[in-house]
Amino acid sequence: SQKNMSLFSKFVEIGRICRVKEGDFKDQAVIIVDVVDQNRALVCAPGQARQQMRFRDLSLTPLVCPIGRSARSKAVTTAFKKNDIEAKFAALPASKRIQRAAKRA
Repeated sequence: SQKNMSLFSKFVEIGRICRVKEGDFKDQAVIIVDVVDQNRALVCAPGQARQQMRFRDLSLTPLVCPIGRSARSKAVTTAFKKNDIEAKFAALPASKRIQRAAKRA
């Protein structure tokens, strides 16, 4: 049974919801739309312009949204709303910790 257990549980994949760690969109949810190379991904979110981000600036979450590779912004927005990603993202322990820290500050 130990032999079959995977060391990792969150993978970089199309549709993976991530939290932005650095930059203008810090602590916001984005979705990986495409992988550019081993260091960068194309990300998109409702109300944000599609852009490339480095993996070191993203924190993977356990949430995955079923979208196609290089999905258009409208499809991403629809998938976000249909799968209630904003509420699920806000319910994550990391998001709750960030909200508590923002209250204290």
